[in-house]
Amino acid sequence: MKKLPLLFASLALTALSYSAMIQAAEPPTYEQNQQTKIQLQQININQAKAKDFIQLRGIGEKKAQAIIQYRKLNGAYNSLNDLLKVKGIGKKILLDNKALLTI
Repeated sequence: MKKLPLLFASLALTALSYSAMIQAAEPPTYEQNQQTKIQLQQININQAKAKDFIQLRGIGEKKAQAIIQYRKLNGAYNSLNDLLKVKGIGKKILLDNKALLTI
């Protein structure tokens, strides 16, 4: 009987430790990601590489390559709004990332 309270205490401690590990392993929230992105330097769309574009919200490998391919075929972007000419880049993606982009 003396071991029963010790067993419950041990189980409770294990549960608390496990709970803390689960919380620590959760991915960052959208807001946390945005704060991290704000700390990044702006991305010059006329010089950026695919790895730079992939950091942006809504842009994966295919869209990053499309941005670069458009730049190669048509020359430098004259404004951020020129990104809307790239297939797959719409107003929402541009608005979500505009603060992080520069010419």
